[in-house]
Amino acid sequence: SFSNLIDALLDDDPAGGNTEALERFVIYALLWSAAGVLESADRGKVDKFLRSISNILPECEHPDTVFEYRIDDEDEACPWAPWGAIIPVWEFDGVPAALGKQFASLLIPTIDSVRNEYTLGLSVSLGRPVLLVGGPGTAKTATVLQFLDKQDKTTTLTKKISFSSATTPIIFQRQVEASVEKRQGKTFGP
Repeated sequence: SFSNLIDALLDDDPAGGNTEALERFVIYALLWSAAGVLESADRGKVDKFLRSISNILPECEHPDTVFEYRIDDEDEACPWAPWGAIIPVWEFDGVPAALGKQFASLLIPTIDSVRNEYTLGLSVSLGRPVLLVGGPGTAKTATVLQFLDKQDKTTTLTKKISFSSATTPIIFQRQVEASVEKRQGKTFGP
């Protein structure tokens, strides 16, 4: 995961040989490949450790940690930038009276959804598989669906399959086979 993130982050060489920027990219890849699954208290411990060995981490006040920052690769120096600055403004597009009916299906962007979508995009840009891990209700499915919705429809085809404890291999196989046609032998197509 670490090397995949480094490959994706440095794909266009945004650091341009800047050693401090390269160190920021390495720290970022380390954070999200090895420590991204940690809870807040443990992320604080990682932040404290990194500050003891590196002096290029962003200045932040408790309870914020380096996990609340990303690398701004639009800037030539590739400085740390807060994730909060790129959270899109959310506005309800419908009629205010309809808000109650649509409430359960609304997805309001948060720092976590923006971070997850960005990291998901890095892996997908390299053609790497992605597995999102987390407890129920942490917006894993919503994040993936939001990411897929932004993809080019002419080059990306999706199939949603719901899994549960009752899903068996044959149920999964039938759902996949229902969306493809057998061309010849073991060759299938959409």
